[in-house]
Amino acid sequence: MKILKNRKHVNGFTLILAIVFLSAFATLVVSMATANSTTLQNQRDARTALSAARFGLEISKYFVKQSDIKATLANSKPKNSDIHETSANLKIKNSDIHAAWKSLCDSIIASPLAVVPANNDRQFKDDVTTGKELVIAPFKYGSGGVTFTLRFYKYNQVIDPNVSFSVESTGSIGDLSRTVAMDFEVVRDTSGNSVLIKY
Repeated sequence: MKILKNRKHVNGFTLILAIVFLSAFATLVVSMATANSTTLQNQRDARTALSAARFGLEISKYFVKQSDIKATLANSKPKNSDIHETSANLKIKNSDIHAAWKSLCDSIIASPLAVVPANNDRQFKDDVTTGKELVIAPFKYGSGGVTFTLRFYKYNQVIDPNVSFSVESTGSIGDLSRTVAMDFEVVRDTSGNSVLIKY
């Protein structure tokens, strides 16, 4: 009889141990599923923000195509300090780059697509040097609070002879954002008489 009592006690202890183990395992499974769901949502948001940023680059190409960059180059011989060698070994003057920048900014400001704040074409300073920038108010991209912002900028000094100005496009959803960039180069067309923007 005594042996039977001990056996009931052992069976009760095993049952309690099994319930504790199953509870801990269930809690672990639920927390892993929640963490996995959060990770998947973050990855989805990151892809959406990157997609919005890339779409912003396409919009920036549209702005470049819409700008009226048909300035005829001056026939006078430019000074050596006012010349940039381009990848096609054609000479572009600083004044041509400034004219192309102004034409692009004017085109963006006049566009019904863009909302440009009053402090457009303002000066900026970063780790490299100083320059001018034009920041466009956020565009809505799809639904769910996804936006992208375009920032066109041009350095005052030549950093890279093949880059006249650049654009950064930042896609955002909530607190998550992704930024992509593209450079533009001011070059002559095949006739050598007009200035074009190449990207």
